[in-house]
Amino acid sequence: MVDYEAIHARGDRASYSLETDLIQLTDRPAEWQAEQRQGRADELVLDRRNGLFRSRGHAWLKMPSGSGTHASSFLPEPRAAAGSAPVTNQFVQILADNYEFGPTPPSFVRTCGSASFAASNCKGK
Repeated sequence: MVDYEAIHARGDRASYSLETDLIQLTDRPAEWQAEQRQGRADELVLDRRNGLFRSRGHAWLKMPSGSGTHASSFLPEPRAAAGSAPVTNQFVQILADNYEFGPTPPSFVRTCGSASFAASNCKGK
């Protein structure tokens, strides 16, 4: 398990390079969580020197919709129907080959799909 800034990540295998300041997590798949955002991939790489976070291979991401962070600023703000209470607990899931977060907006490689949902409508895990 790795705790770095707001990111909590784990994988069955971990390696660290003092030369490049890279932390690499792999196997089962590797998973991460940061506040209400979470994801998993075959490999997670934390590039501490450049402030980058990469998820490679069968990457999945779940994050709040319209939260204003780099990770979701490109998503539309959730809208409530006229006369109803404001929309809360709205999330977006994205499937991609790879994704990367850093000081700039996120990048996704070969996005396979995405979906929006309300947390109260989710069943399962």
